[in-house]
Amino acid sequence: MERLLTLKNAPGNRVDGQSWYRSLSEHQKLLQSSAWFQNKYLEYTKGTGDYNKFRRGYLDGYMMIYNVTDAEAGVYECVVDTAVGTIYASSDVIVHGPPGPPGGVSALALTSTSGTIVWTDGAIYGRQISTYRIEGKTDHNKTWVVLADRVIGEEIQHLGARAKIHGRRQYILKEKLSPYAAYQFRIAAYNDLGIGQYSENSPQYNTLPDKPSRAPGNIRGGGGRTGDLTILWEPLPLQEQNAPGIYYRVYYRRTGLDPERDFQQKTLQHLGNIGLYVVRIQRKYFYTTYEVKIQAFNDLCHEPDCQGPVSEPTEIFSAEDLPQVAPTTVGARPFNSTAINVTWTTIPNIREKVRGKLIGYRIKYWNQDLNEIIESQYLLSRSVEPHALIIGLLPNTYYWVRVMAYNSAGPGPESERFLERTFKLRPQKPPTAVQVITNMSILFYS
Repeated sequence: MERLLTLKNAPGNRVDGQSWYRSLSEHQKLLQSSAWFQNKYLEYTKGTGDYNKFRRGYLDGYMMIYNVTDAEAGVYECVVDTAVGTIYASSDVIVHGPPGPPGGVSALALTSTSGTIVWTDGAIYGRQISTYRIEGKTDHNKTWVVLADRVIGEEIQHLGARAKIHGRRQYILKEKLSPYAAYQFRIAAYNDLGIGQYSENSPQYNTLPDKPSRAPGNIRGGGGRTGDLTILWEPLPLQEQNAPGIYYRVYYRRTGLDPERDFQQKTLQHLGNIGLYVVRIQRKYFYTTYEVKIQAFNDLCHEPDCQGPVSEPTEIFSAEDLPQVAPTTVGARPFNSTAINVTWTTIPNIREKVRGKLIGYRIKYWNQDLNEIIESQYLLSRSVEPHALIIGLLPNTYYWVRVMAYNSAGPGPESERFLERTFKLRPQKPPTAVQVITNMSILFYS
């Protein structure tokens, strides 16, 4: 390896502005080859005298190495040509920095959630290694995850004897791994200057399968036809299934029943990793709250030997039914020549009347001269306020109007119809001759 280094020295002395340095491993070649001294060395000497580009440092003479890296560590030799001869001197250059990358990373004795990680220390750059960081990634998620940080690596004893393998270390990860996953590991070492480079990825190792450790979450429901209890949940992701053959069991019961009464249940073993199931209930239980729980199973967890984790009970509503009553006291007033303002009395917002959650009102209108069934138009108001404005009508025309409430199941019965006429469109009179002349004069003189 060769590197050009800058030598700074005191004024008044003979200096070689730039000198050529080689590592000590090249020493013998340097002494045996006069061609190097006569050719290479002379390329970087510029004669005698002082140079303005050099100035006195904080010592009489020192060497500055810019952009130093770990590769520059080693023994260096300096060759100086003077009027009386050539002087050789050598010096150790030690670069202090974070440790180099460990090597030989492997895993031993893997169970479903634990295992032993083994590695060999990398280069030590001036400061002793203190602790380590262990990271892993699986085939389920390609992101590196910190499994252990700032841990001390235990020295490995050779075949159980007291002799230890120099630089070979291990650490036991307890309850840190995911079952039924293919893992790769990597290691980085710390010293008091920071964390070093990561090792190469280890080979791939498989953890053992296990029963589920977490129940499904985000349980919710609602919607569907009247008589449906639609249950939704988030299926377990692949990294949390812990074994093949994942499936679920649904528990449900009406809210308000005797707490000692058992949940009804449905096992969905043949449906696999799904996140939706619809239970058929009696139609009279429209828009009724139910308590729902979800339990997870897999091939390593079957009844009666194993009970998978169960979620906490969550309240959801069964499907809604159509509203059963219509708005009353429907009225209308012309707003202008092309719009009518419709008003009504709202329906009672109770379960037996609305049969769900009231979303708004649907206004049906049609020209007096048209057929109601095939030529009506609709305005959908997503407001529970008892009024709406119908626009885009013909001037001086009679319109019939009906109003109905609606929820997620659809609209309810229609109200009695009401007839109202829009305002007449008043024609504008043409300006008189005097007005035209006056306006023209104003425009001309303004």
